[in-house]
Amino acid sequence: MNAQHMKAVPGRKTDVKDAEWIAKLLRHGLLKASFIPDRNQRELRELVRYRRSIIEERARQHNRIQKVLEGANIKLGSVVSDIMGVSARDMLNAIADGEDDPMKLASFARRTMKKKKDDLELALRGYINSHQRLMIKTILTHIDFLSEQVELLNQEIAYYPLTKKMLNGWILFLALPLVWLNKS
Repeated sequence: MNAQHMKAVPGRKTDVKDAEWIAKLLRHGLLKASFIPDRNQRELRELVRYRRSIIEERARQHNRIQKVLEGANIKLGSVVSDIMGVSARDMLNAIADGEDDPMKLASFARRTMKKKKDDLELALRGYINSHQRLMIKTILTHIDFLSEQVELLNQEIAYYPLTKKMLNGWILFLALPLVWLNKS
């Protein structure tokens, strides 16, 4: 029985007499049954929900990197649009490996980022200690791991309808758009 549907039926639903009344309504078909998804759909939902939680965790790690950089007075986020973009990631890896010269770090800029080299040098001036380097290295490793897990789940979600023989039209309708959400 669907609790939301039962809530819409007028009357009290807490004592024994009301329980008998609910049983009569159910016997006469006046209450809708709850939808219980089949095993394949439950598994697919579980994969998608877990994928979303990993993506959210990865976003938290991106914010944590930004916080560590700000603690070192490095304002990389004010110059680059994506702190985990290719150029910024190269700079972060170099910082984690011990590089602290703003000119050398700014030389990792690629494509349109090269135009911002002066701004990058200014933003990369700061003091980073060994603790912050360790934090950056650890967080970057964690982000890489989370990205691998998201990719693994993306592949499983994309492959899932084919392996589980989901022939029900509406289950396929729910499952296929998830393949196209692979833009994470």
